[in-house]
Amino acid sequence: MFHGFLANERQLRRKIGIRDESEVPLAQLVQRLYELFGPSAFERLEGHFAAVVWDSGRKQLLLARDRFGLYTIYYARVGKTTMFANRYKILLGTGLVAPAPDVEAISTYQHTGWVTRGKTFVHGIHSVPSGSVVRLSSEESDCRTYPIPDQPVVRRARGVAAGEIHTLSESAAQRFATHEERIGIALSSGVDSSYLAALVKNANPGSELHTFSVGYGRSDPELQGAEETARLLGTRHHTTVVTPEHLKSLWPEAIWHLEDPVGRDQYPCVLALSRDAASHVRTLYFGNGSDSSYGGLAVHPHLYWSKKMPVIASWCEDYLSWLRSSDDPRGVVSSALINLLGAASMPRPASIVGVNKQPTRVQFDLADDHPLRTQLAKDILTFDGHAGMKHRLVNSVSGCTVRMPFYDEPMVRHAFSLGDEDKIRWFEGKHELRRAAKACIPSRIAERPKRIQHLRYDETFSSFIDELADVAASREVIVNRGLFNPDSVARLRRHRGAKPYHSKHLYRLWYVIATELWARTFIDNKGATWTPL
Repeated sequence: MFHGFLANERQLRRKIGIRDESEVPLAQLVQRLYELFGPSAFERLEGHFAAVVWDSGRKQLLLARDRFGLYTIYYARVGKTTMFANRYKILLGTGLVAPAPDVEAISTYQHTGWVTRGKTFVHGIHSVPSGSVVRLSSEESDCRTYPIPDQPVVRRARGVAAGEIHTLSESAAQRFATHEERIGIALSSGVDSSYLAALVKNANPGSELHTFSVGYGRSDPELQGAEETARLLGTRHHTTVVTPEHLKSLWPEAIWHLEDPVGRDQYPCVLALSRDAASHVRTLYFGNGSDSSYGGLAVHPHLYWSKKMPVIASWCEDYLSWLRSSDDPRGVVSSALINLLGAASMPRPASIVGVNKQPTRVQFDLADDHPLRTQLAKDILTFDGHAGMKHRLVNSVSGCTVRMPFYDEPMVRHAFSLGDEDKIRWFEGKHELRRAAKACIPSRIAERPKRIQHLRYDETFSSFIDELADVAASREVIVNRGLFNPDSVARLRRHRGAKPYHSKHLYRLWYVIATELWARTFIDNKGATWTPL
């Protein structure tokens, strides 16, 4: 069984001896590749996929996912029975798996916003990790991860890397092209989606390009930037506005589609965007992938500058550890940095009953010549779920296919041949990618600062979250559920008359409410349905 899209299908056809253009189903192509190469066959597949192979000779089941995790596979073993599905609500629906929470995975989520790799919120249901093949037999099981191919860092003359990136970006857009009558692109104000929109337009001549943006209203800089890009490229642009009131229906439904509610307010927004896209296009492109290849996240400059100036490394580690778990800083300077950056009042995450283990402190490996590059390779595998989150929501709600060309393997391999100085300049990430983008979008768009799409974190939103917490995460609800320590949840609530929640504080409370909404759907109702708030 094979589900997905292969960017290197022609190459694989030649490799297994198919010289003509006869139609060969992808499942059959993967089967023949497996016969030649065994489990290592999955490492040779480029694109977005999930694959299942039954090896009758060895009497073993193999479950595999691509390195970037768009398509999901879950499995559970109950006695001698092994079950798998692309949604874990299907496994719950069999009645063979008890709907019990995995408290360690949920505890990790309270700190990071993501689920532990290979786990789910449901005890006994496992996720096949992205970039892995899980082998299951009656006697044993194992999981083999195929990492990002190791590439030696190659120093290049100024401007050379940007030209190479642009050439590879154009090739990726061609490999992921659909040439459909109408094509959709999720568009923000950032360089990734703007650059992608220009690339997709050039790769699909004759297609009508629709762009879709979501935000909190006319004053949202993300919507303003997206509208400017859409005008420049001449797309048919669609704007979706999401307010706190919309969350009453969007949030519980999004969790039902998503299952593990990884992330924050971006996933109800993606759900709303997906609904708007459904009546216009069948394929929706996203600009995911460049942050994890080129160093575009807010954490990445901390690592880069710690290598440049090791004296600040412990301060940066303390600051990031504080953001994750409110771990006490190890010195006066670290405390001052936390205060200066406005995070001193952020409370610790809510604690899960029976879980005492906390995530380890952030530590940088500065012995590496290019520590950012090494960290990015780990991040691609660690943050399993972000790309899959968008695919699952879009596909479940609208039926659209999702494509993310920046996860093209040749692009990723090239990105890891670049040194850290090609990715970070001062506090700007994706330096050479931004230079590459200037080949087809104006500098003012390519140089826009990194932002995260979110709702407006003002008093209105804070009051809404308070009202929602009164219902979905009240002390009575928390005590009856028995999942959280009630006092740790109460500690997250602001006092009446206090200022709006700081964004990082808000995330702590968001994770609690999302977990309780998840429990209603998947523990109480076994994933059968969701209940609007």
